[in-house]
Formats: sequence, structure tokens, C-alpha cells
Amino acid sequence: MDESRDFNPQGLRGLLTLTRFNYIEWRDIIDDYLDSQNWTKYIKEGIPADANDELKAKSSKISVVLKAAAGSQRTHLLGLRTPKEILVKLEEVNGGSSKGSLSSLQRQFSSPDPNKSVDDVAASLSQLQAQIGGISSEDKPTELSKKDILLRCYQEKYRTTVETLRIVAGNYTFAQIVERLRQAEFEANETSVEVALRAENNAQNRSGKKDTRKCYYCGKVGHIKPNCRKKKHDEKNKQNGTQKEKSENAGIAWIANKNTNIGIDDWCVDSGATSHMTSDRGIFIEYEDYRSTVGTAKSGISLNVVGRGKISCPINGQKTIFEGVLHIPELSANLLSPGKLTNKGLSVNLGPNEVIINRDRNIVAKGPKIGDTWVLRAHQTKEQALITSSAKQEEILLWHRRLGHPGAEKLSLTSETICDMPYIRQSEVPDCNTCYLTKSVRKQSREAPRNSASKKLERVFIDTWGPYKYPSLGGK
Repeated sequence: MDESRDFNPQGLRGLLTLTRFNYIEWRDIIDDYLDSQNWTKYIKEGIPADANDELKAKSSKISVVLKAAAGSQRTHLLGLRTPKEILVKLEEVNGGSSKGSLSSLQRQFSSPDPNKSVDDVAASLSQLQAQIGGISSEDKPTELSKKDILLRCYQEKYRTTVETLRIVAGNYTFAQIVERLRQAEFEANETSVEVALRAENNAQNRSGKKDTRKCYYCGKVGHIKPNCRKKKHDEKNKQNGTQKEKSENAGIAWIANKNTNIGIDDWCVDSGATSHMTSDRGIFIEYEDYRSTVGTAKSGISLNVVGRGKISCPINGQKTIFEGVLHIPELSANLLSPGKLTNKGLSVNLGPNEVIINRDRNIVAKGPKIGDTWVLRAHQTKEQALITSSAKQEEILLWHRRLGHPGAEKLSLTSETICDMPYIRQSEVPDCNTCYLTKSVRKQSREAPRNSASKKLERVFIDTWGPYKYPSLGGK
């Protein structure tokens, strides 16, 4: 008796539609379902030539089911009758096994053709990313790797643009990088066309023939629109006006609100800055020439980097050392990168009213928020320093009283072990009047006199008093 059961079409309702991207998942579902119906042996072994009519009818039923489950790919199955032929054809159309298909897609993803247009390569990378993710979510390329491969593809073709984009790639989306590369591609193609037209005009001039072509820009005869001097002159004036506007807005790309309260020695904590940057060459204590460019996120222009090194500058009145600082003469304000600070073990808290930089729960620096910009002052004003010192001493004195008037050393050790207690240095502990009044002891001298008295009144001990104008503890 045949062990197979009649096919249950209810099991295929809601089945995932077969596409180019989900063949592996679709095939696993089909194999599991066919196995549950005890039809696998007919797929692998096929139908013998001398099979009875009932077995042939069952084979035809399996073929119909597979064609129905193939969705839009049924067009590849025309003329195929057996289940084995259908599955072999679908495997061939969809790239074979998951292992072979995955490695093939990964090779295509990692080595795009630089001779293709930017739009074609970008579309291909996005499509391959989706295909790889459809096969294995763990092997799906990240957006960062997709951006890196796109830049590497055009490294030689558009070197300047790619080097600029690599600096700001972390802040740019894939679409923004594609747009910048598309612009570089357009400029390169326009230059090539202009060179070709110039060569054609030179050839015509050498042949002695008069150019009768009409320019559709100025309307004059003797040249065409790409070679029109009036057009180039107008474009140059327009470009100069745009560049001037960009230069005026360059500071906005780094500092949201330019404020007159920000001094030239102050430092702005900019979450969009990838490195520390300054325009002041005089604060560098170590310096080396370094040529590069830094892109601005909003205006789309680049600033020239002429050097880098180590600087020494005052922050909140304390001498501070920063390494890897870029020297950009065009920069309108000094910038600190929170990312670089956190790499050095610091914690940066950009609050609604101020910025606080901590190391091991100790405040290293703090500054106000001016407009949309967090600022670290180079120097504290005298009034600010007095207020800060006074508030610090009052807080330490409060901890000193609550802990039972411990000594400076014990108070400092205690602050290191208690959570939420500020760290207190021994030198910061202020004088406590209570401790002076209750812990003071009389200094006793038990040393023998150097010269012994040999007769009366040769050494006299006398207590002196007054006049005394200050009242005693009793008020007298």
C-alpha cells in the first residue's frame, strides 16, 4: 500500500511568495512541506517509466503544486512535467545552493565595477545587500561597509572627492555620499565633453573652414553653447557669489549660533566634529605639517587642514593638553570633539544648560550653553572663581561636620570609598573652628634647659598679661 497521503492544498495558503531574494527560505519551506506529505522520495527518485496511472497522477499533482508555489517564476517552468525537473530549474534560476549563492553575492558586493556610473554601482550595492540579507541575516553587509566599498570603488577615479568624504563618512548617509560622487562624476564628464569640443573646434580652425553653428545661449554665430564666453562669464560670477555665501555660512556648519559671548580663546564642544580643531598656530607645543581637508556637514564645502599636533591651552583656568589637534586657519572658532574626549577615558555630558566633562566621577571642566553651543571658557573670571571656591569649601565643611569632624586625611580617604560623595583632596579641607576649640592641646616642653642656673634669680619664669581688648569666650 502506498504510504503517501493525498496532497492537502490548505497547507500552501499564506506561503511566502518566491522572489529572487528569498529562494533559500522558500525552498526550505517547500522541502519541509513535501517531507510532511511523504512526497520527498518522488522528488529525489523520480517516477519510473512503468509506473501505474495512480502514481503518474500523483506526480502530475506535485508538479502543479510546485508551479503554483513558484509565483512569478512560473514562466521559467513552461514545458516541464516532473517535480524533479521543476526544482532543478528553480535552483538554476535562483543561483543554486545557499552557500554557493552567498559567496558569489559577497564577491560581487566587494568588487563593483568602477567603470559603471555612480548610480548603477550604488543601486547594485543596495540590491546585493538585500540579497545577502535574504540568505543570511548574520552575513548582511552593514551600511558602513557599503559606504566604504563605494568610496574604494572610485578611489582612483575621483581621488580628491573620496579623500574628503572619508573624513566625514561617519556623519554622512549612503545617499549623501552617492550625491557627492554623482556631482564629481558630472563635473568630470562635463570637463571631458568640453575638451572634446575644444579639440573639434581647433581641428576646424586648422582646416580653414568658417564655423556657421549658432549658440543657443547668446544667439551669436561662430560657436556653440558649451564654448560660449558669455555663458562661462555668467557662470563664474554666479559661482563667486555662491562661494561667498558659503564662506559666510561656513561657521554655521560648525557652530549653530554664532554668539558674541564666545571668546576667541574659548572652546566649543561640537558633537559633529570628528577631531579637535583650532585656527591658532601659537598654542601648539608640538607641530607637524599635514595636508588634508575637512568637510562641513551643512554647507557642503571643505576647509583646508595645514598641520596637526599637540596644544596647551587653559580650560576653566587650568592648563590642559590636547593631542591630535588639526590646524585650520579658516576656522572661526576652536572646536572640541566629544568622541576624541571619550576615547581618552573622559565622560562628556551635554546638558540643557551646561556641558560637564568628568573623569572617574570627578569634574574636569564645565561650561555654559550659549544659544545652541556648549562652550568651555579659557579663563574663569575672578567672581566665578570666588563663587566656585566658596561653594566648594562650604560643601566640604558640611561633609566634615556630618561625618563627625574627621581629620583631612581621613576625610579624603572616605570620599574615595563612598558613592555619590565628591572627591576631596587634603589640601581642600577648610579650617574648622569647632575642631580648633575642642581638639587643641597645650604644648608641653619637657626638655632640660641648656644652661643650668647656678644661683637664685638667674632664670626667672614670668606670666605676662594685657592690655587685652578682645573679649574672652565668657564675654569678659
